[in-house]
Amino acid sequence: MKGNNTTGKQTKPAGGPATPLTKAEINQLKKEEAAKTAVIDNDLRNLGTFIGNAQVSEQSNKEEYEKRKEEINQSVKKSTVNIAKLSTIHQNAQREYEQRMSHLNDRISKLKQELADATKELEDLKAEKEKVLFEKDSVIENQKREMKEMAYQFSDMLMKTLITITEDFESQTSEVSKDETSGLPNPDRLKEFLLDRIHV
Repeated sequence: MKGNNTTGKQTKPAGGPATPLTKAEINQLKKEEAAKTAVIDNDLRNLGTFIGNAQVSEQSNKEEYEKRKEEINQSVKKSTVNIAKLSTIHQNAQREYEQRMSHLNDRISKLKQELADATKELEDLKAEKEKVLFEKDSVIENQKREMKEMAYQFSDMLMKTLITITEDFESQTSEVSKDETSGLPNPDRLKEFLLDRIHV
């Protein structure tokens, strides 16, 4: 019984001698083997290229990574230095601000004390002035009262003197004749004159 294999060759039943391949079959097998070898070689070349590219890409990525890492480290160092500088500047500014505030607070305290002292001194001067004015007013009032009393006393004295002079004048004129007294001043006019002088 005969059968066909995958290559299209005819073989004899098992146990029998193999049928030799023809020249055409052998050439066909060589072509197929060469095609398979070419495909494998091409795949190997492509794989080598891919691996090479992958290695190059890996190296490039590694270099880029190291570069970025160094840049980040440098940036961190600069940032650390800048932070330290800014911290120092801030501390100095804070210290200077506190010193200025302390100086201003001291100055304000001194000015408040000076103001309080000046206010007290002004109040003392005002009280002293009021006291002096009160004393002067009292002295003036006392002097006015004394002058008024002296004026009344002087008025009484002048009135008494006027009365005495009038009485003496009337007594003297009663002893002389009318013709002799015609040239003498009138007693009433003399009294008015004296009253005008003393403003009574």
